[in-house]
Amino acid sequence: MNRSTREWHLADRRFRIPLIFDVCGYDRTDKIVETEVDFSKLLNRLGQTGTFNENSLQMIETDELGRMIDANVPFQLDRTDGQRTPDNADMRLIFLARGRTPSGTVRRYLVYYDLIGAQIKPAIVHPLITLTDPVVDEEQECFKISTPSATYFYQKQGAGFSSLLDREGKDWIGYRPGGGSAGEFRGIPNTGVFHPGYHLSTSRIRNHGPLKTTIASSTLDGSNRCTWEIYPSYAVLTMLESKDPYWFLYEGTPGGKLDPDRDTVLRSTGEQSEAAERWSQTAAGPSWVGFTDEESRRTIYFVRHDAER
Repeated sequence: MNRSTREWHLADRRFRIPLIFDVCGYDRTDKIVETEVDFSKLLNRLGQTGTFNENSLQMIETDELGRMIDANVPFQLDRTDGQRTPDNADMRLIFLARGRTPSGTVRRYLVYYDLIGAQIKPAIVHPLITLTDPVVDEEQECFKISTPSATYFYQKQGAGFSSLLDREGKDWIGYRPGGGSAGEFRGIPNTGVFHPGYHLSTSRIRNHGPLKTTIASSTLDGSNRCTWEIYPSYAVLTMLESKDPYWFLYEGTPGGKLDPDRDTVLRSTGEQSEAAERWSQTAAGPSWVGFTDEESRRTIYFVRHDAER
């Protein structure tokens, strides 16, 4: 091992962890990466009795020889429910692999950290996601989450998105009280119990940071639970528990207005059709469907990650 691979880049931090990001055969661009790190266990292995200092963490990227190529990799640390004590540092590390990562390549990172009590200047991470709480959207209190690609309004009691604004401020949902299919039927995800305008649920922010916001929702009787994880360019719904069979609907306004003769529906089979055309199909995985607005040339698409049940 030559000197460059052994270089300690951040002299004020005493510990570090190497991480390898493998793109697994796909091109990636500005990819958010997540991994579990138990800092308490790592410190115990090193014979350290102090407490992990979350504010000491800083990530850098290196080349294959260990030379630093990015001194400030954006990251955040999330704690899971039930892990709120300082001496329990089993955490989820989330970071941004900036730029394009071609298929067949790997990227190398070093995670530096220290203990509480060390005099360390915290890393500065500029947020890609901001949270405003509370705001009111369409007559209900919401979380407002702003990202580089869209602004989300999530109704706390409805446990659904009432508005989704693109960068031009056009609303791709268009929910409003009343109006039937032209208003109150609209929303995301419309699973039956989770629907904007409803008052069946409670919602809270489980974690929030510069790269990701996690919302946890449950019905008042606790029989239905879900989480939404919102990233800079997409969002992920996980249904944790459902009392009855559920469905997912997108009822909205591509580009701010539904234009049945000009908006296009795209399917994972490679087929496409006008929004006015009826169709019914079970798509082989990966299963997805998208809705394109001709004027803005943007698409909202929905991917199902788990198997059919």
